[in-house]
Amino acid sequence: MAIERQLADLERLAERARHVLQDARKQKWHEDTRSQLRQIEAEMGRLRAREAGKTPVPAPAPP
Repeated sequence: MAIERQLADLERLAERARHVLQDARKQKWHEDTRSQLRQIEAEMGRLRAREAGKTPVPAPAPP
């Protein structure tokens, strides 16, 4: 149950990031937002793999 909640939270964050990337007026934040979105999607993949009982992919090193 906890993983589903985490995935839902991450999906909301990813949706907001995608919204920012679609807005040309927010161009100055696009590079940071793309980086955040990649990290969010990677974490979602790790959680889904863990939920499915597979070995999770290690987290990337922080920048």
